[in-house]
Amino acid sequence: MYNGINELIDDLMEHISLENNVLFPRALAGE
Repeated sequence: MYNGINELIDDLMEHISLENNVLFPRALAGE
């Protein structure tokens, strides 16, 4: 149970990090 939750959280955090790396520079660039 906990292992599945931890994997889900890890995947979510990785996804958020990827989105931040892509979206924030574009937003700062004014796109």
